[in-house]
Amino acid sequence: MKKKENIVISGLIQLRIEKDGETIDQIAFKNLVVGDGKFLVAKLLGGAANVGAITKVGVGTNGNAASDSDNALANPVYANLTGIAYPAANQVQFQFNIPQSSIGSITIKEMGLLTNNNLLFARKVTPDYVLPAGTNLIGTWTITINN
Repeated sequence: MKKKENIVISGLIQLRIEKDGETIDQIAFKNLVVGDGKFLVAKLLGGAANVGAITKVGVGTNGNAASDSDNALANPVYANLTGIAYPAANQVQFQFNIPQSSIGSITIKEMGLLTNNNLLFARKVTPDYVLPAGTNLIGTWTITINN
């Protein structure tokens, strides 16, 4: 019997809400790698250099369930990544820090991981959340290939 091998891409978002260096809340959840994200992986495997690198994270206001056809966030606020790490041979981890002052008083309903040319790689619908004044949304978004 032949063994079937598939490429499986999964994501894990870990968030901390910090104020004055103290953690006031934290949450973790899995995300959906959307169709454009799978397209990006296929292009990179094929050697395409012009598809863009993942460089930013965004929050938005669309609370509709994530689907493979998602290609944008609603009313997005973006932040450049603060770092990239490789915690395991099959993982890449994107680090970010979004100050509440850059988001304002919007109700966060979704998060996205995007390339430098705004290709949405992954999306997660989150519980509705308004960041308290003076806080930062600090997190990591880890993408795993075949866990």
